[in-house]
Amino acid sequence: MFVLPVMVLATACGGSRPAPPVSPSPDVARVDAPAVPPSARSGRTPPRGRPIPRPGPAGRAIVGVPREARSRDETLILEGPGAPSPVVEAFSERKSDFWSPCVRDFVETQPAAARETLGEALSLYSTTCATGPAKRLEFRTPRSGRTPPAESHLGLSGALGPGTCELSLEAVYRGEPVHAERITLIADGVRWSSPRLDFDRDDGGESVTLPLSRALARVVARAIDAHDTVLRFEGASGYEDVVVTDEMKQDLRVMIDALDAINRP
Repeated sequence: MFVLPVMVLATACGGSRPAPPVSPSPDVARVDAPAVPPSARSGRTPPRGRPIPRPGPAGRAIVGVPREARSRDETLILEGPGAPSPVVEAFSERKSDFWSPCVRDFVETQPAAARETLGEALSLYSTTCATGPAKRLEFRTPRSGRTPPAESHLGLSGALGPGTCELSLEAVYRGEPVHAERITLIADGVRWSSPRLDFDRDDGGESVTLPLSRALARVVARAIDAHDTVLRFEGASGYEDVVVTDEMKQDLRVMIDALDAINRP
């Protein structure tokens, strides 16, 4: 048996006349003109869960669209097949974005395999760039803001340029004068002492710089790997010990590794 759907035919002057009454199918419904309010019909309430047609423009009905979703001030977000895909703005940051321009420009001239390692190491140090025909980058530890100037420390300083690499070990003591004449590194009980040195002295303390020879580099490597490392400033009348912290060890390690990467074939 065929069941015909209810149809509302629009007249030429905008009115409407109903088609002959036919029992509506529960599964088929079509509306081509303004729906007649339920109260004007038999008083029956549409079955639960079915959309209630509401009058729309030009003889059409809007079915089941919430009024608030059709507000001029709102944007409908469509989902499902055929809906436009959301536009996601790609955003990424490179580590080099956080390097100083001086470091970034210098690192770009180095072998590609060593650039990231060298840039990360230099970002831990205070750096300055010398202008001129031969670009030269000077560095020292600690970087400004990481370790207060009033603290004692063990670190590296040096300069890098086209075909050149200068590297020194820098020992700084801050505190009551000890009139130091040498330094001693004690790594897990293993001692290494420098020869007699000429220290720079000011009101804040004493410091000395030693060229980082191969022999001294081995001593520093042992100090980095040790669990407990102490830097001792020795004078004629006494000494003062400074604990080499994990942060100091890390600063030493990353720079030595970076310079090794530059020289690696």
